[in-house]
Amino acid sequence: MVSKKQIIIVNIFVMFIFLIAARESFAVANIKLQTDIGYEGKIKLGEFNPIKVTVITEDDQVNGKLFVKLGEDIYTHKFIMAEHTKKIFSFSVPFFKANEKVEIFIKNKEEILCKEELKPVALPKDTIFIATLCDNPEQISFLKDTNFTLFDSRNIEVFSLKPDEDYSLLELMCINYIFIDNFNITRLSDNQQKVLEDWVRLGNTIFVGTDEYKYKTLRGMFENLKGVKKIGDGFIVPIGINIEKKKSAYIKNQFERYISPMGLERIMNTNKFQNQICEGKKLYAAADSLLHADYNTLLFFLFLSMLYLVCIGLGIFMGQRFKWLFTTVILIFCIIFYGVSLYGGLYRIKAVNASIKLYRHYGYQYDIYSVYPYKSSDIVLDMPKVMYLKNLENQEIEIDPIEKKVVLYGNEHKHLFAVQSNIYKNSHMSIYINSQNIASGEIKNPMPDEMHSCFLLIGNNIIPIGKLDGKETVKIKYKLNNILTNKGDYNYVRDIYKAVQLDNYQKDLFEYYFYNINDSTNKGKLFGFTKTGCKTNINGKNQVVKQISLNVFDVSIKSANENINMPFGLIKPIIDKRKIKKMDTVREYILKEGERLNLYYVLPKNIEGQIQMTAKVEAGKAKIEIFNPINNKWQLLNENSLTEKNAKSYFDRGIIKIRIEGKGRIIIPQIALKGKVIG
Repeated sequence: MVSKKQIIIVNIFVMFIFLIAARESFAVANIKLQTDIGYEGKIKLGEFNPIKVTVITEDDQVNGKLFVKLGEDIYTHKFIMAEHTKKIFSFSVPFFKANEKVEIFIKNKEEILCKEELKPVALPKDTIFIATLCDNPEQISFLKDTNFTLFDSRNIEVFSLKPDEDYSLLELMCINYIFIDNFNITRLSDNQQKVLEDWVRLGNTIFVGTDEYKYKTLRGMFENLKGVKKIGDGFIVPIGINIEKKKSAYIKNQFERYISPMGLERIMNTNKFQNQICEGKKLYAAADSLLHADYNTLLFFLFLSMLYLVCIGLGIFMGQRFKWLFTTVILIFCIIFYGVSLYGGLYRIKAVNASIKLYRHYGYQYDIYSVYPYKSSDIVLDMPKVMYLKNLENQEIEIDPIEKKVVLYGNEHKHLFAVQSNIYKNSHMSIYINSQNIASGEIKNPMPDEMHSCFLLIGNNIIPIGKLDGKETVKIKYKLNNILTNKGDYNYVRDIYKAVQLDNYQKDLFEYYFYNINDSTNKGKLFGFTKTGCKTNINGKNQVVKQISLNVFDVSIKSANENINMPFGLIKPIIDKRKIKKMDTVREYILKEGERLNLYYVLPKNIEGQIQMTAKVEAGKAKIEIFNPINNKWQLLNENSLTEKNAKSYFDRGIIKIRIEGKGRIIIPQIALKGKVIG
């Protein structure tokens, strides 16, 4: 018979088990997740998309760690939240696969408190995203019917931005246009308006209704908007007709006219960012070269070694009388060698960096970090300017994009690809080209560091400069010869290397820029190389990380008396890569039978004049046609197609579109402009 004592013990044991189970259930029930991915649940492949995780606590404080897992990438953030609170955590991540699952969960130590799995709707890569701000979104529903015939894009996604939500610049980067009407712009905070302005600077366009609801829209950042306003590389465009009478065709023409080269390239080359990540491995050698001892260091160690041998020899030669000298010399040199080894990083974590830095209105830098752990302990890097980071190897890492930190596990050598913001005060360099094709002006190194092997590219022209001291200014006067015209990739790069002496690592940096970045701003470019040290917080301590950099500065091209003279190659052709299986060249393409190559040239606004085009076909035959924007038909390209009379329609539309069919090696056609500013 069971005793009363045994019954009590069994009851206590059952109650204990119940409490454990109840505690786990309570922990799960004490916290809730709500996740929004992309815009209205839809994402754009190849671009950054927002992930907003809302965490809601109930009766207890929660000390946890939020995980967002997308494929091999893991994003984390530690947090402490009091009971009955709500907090939104924002992440911006690129999506590259259509059916990729997103896992979101919160852990406390090893216990998962709650978990959510989502599979967002991935739209076709050629989808054009139009974001709107309107108190009555139905008034601008006609945007969904926009047919971008010039861009061959029929996939249009229109969605509303939420005025009460703070969007980061990165979260807006998958958007192609923003349309604002019947909306009080002062509802946006100063910070929200600043983000919109920075988004425009990066080559994007905002359209603002300025008719019936201008009392709402022409406030805040649009208060003095009286015509098309160029900010940075983008535009703010007033639409001065009644919102109810807007025609989709009119809006389409405005959208196509006011697009920047950078904005159009984002539509036509949706794999660009993914290629930049994959090709980052080609910069390993440049980064690791900084681990090699330089010439002066080798001479110092050689001198130290010879002095050591001389002292040892003297100690042996003098025998017992100076026995103390022998011991003292060995001790002193042991201390010196140990100190030099310690200073040189033999007993600490080593990190080096290869970087391409773009200096413009709102610049980026593309970095490859090589990190060599000293022991098996974890490494924590603080990276306050980082916008995106990826481990190029297979080791486990954790990225906290909110705190801007990355944790590296294990003692294996790591390679990290990073995109970071690179904001600086624009130096506004300009070069003037006169009617005799003479380029003149001043070029300044805006940095305090020396730049080596500097050169200026103005379209198809190379101007070697050499070394520039920090803040140094040099005068340029050069007769343009268009030496790089009709050159394919190999000959183009070879001729640059003939004009400018670069070492192998500088060549690696330039070729990465040429094949993977090569941003289309229709401006000249100043290139210069630096070797410096950048301070990086590693495991809570500042450490100088050696850095080799290619610095790229925009240089505006101007002409006197409102004339325009833009040489060949300055207006970069934008290649429609959406229907090309693979294109790893820049200035040439092997056209196969049955293929079609579509090219776009974004023209400067408010210009009249003549356009020249140069084209070259090798080992084959091709048909080149130009799209006539007046009758919306294709025509064979001939010597009269771009005369001053016929060019007017292309200047009015803002874009030249050509297509090439046939078979052979095509040197990508380039254009030159001569004319004047109107209006």
